[in-house]
Amino acid sequence: MIKLRTANVFGARELAALDYTGCDLLMVNYNQEIVFASYYEIPQPIKLVRALSFEGGITITLCARLKIEDESYYSVAVFDKGIFLGISDSLTEPGVTIGKSIKIYSTSAGKFGVSVGTDFLCPQSENVMCGGADYILHHTLEKFGCGYICAVKGHAVFGTNFVGLYSDICVKSDGRTECIPVGQSFGFKLKENLCAPPVTFLKLSKIE
Repeated sequence: MIKLRTANVFGARELAALDYTGCDLLMVNYNQEIVFASYYEIPQPIKLVRALSFEGGITITLCARLKIEDESYYSVAVFDKGIFLGISDSLTEPGVTIGKSIKIYSTSAGKFGVSVGTDFLCPQSENVMCGGADYILHHTLEKFGCGYICAVKGHAVFGTNFVGLYSDICVKSDGRTECIPVGQSFGFKLKENLCAPPVTFLKLSKIE
């Protein structure tokens, strides 16, 4: 059983005060731009998340808009027990530097894929389950309407074991949706069997 908690924060002070007790995985939406200064000094929010992940012995995903020199990114950084595992950049968000693929991370909270914003609806997301991921974490800093949720509910290629996790919404493959209040834990079991891959394995690549 994986215990997940979500949080929306608006500054470093709120980030430092996050309660991670009783959870295996903490999804954080950081609603401010994180700026990497010259020489790539590590920004305070990144240091705080790494410290929280280490102290709690948990996995943390941090979604934010990043500014690195003259480029902007819409990204999710992944930490596991204080170790930085990587960053997933949005493939479909307009106005930012585009990422190359949707990545899979092996963590103490299972093996999961990460999608950002509307990436969940792009074909590359299908390959995450084929790559052996137990589930997909989906971060978004924006709120979508019912039309978006319906589109996600119709995205059934992942099979019955699929669980899509939102910052405030959990979408299951059987068509049910559940709202998760910010800060409340949500538990789910990892799939027991690997999903059958689709007939065509879509290449993980940059969307032109």
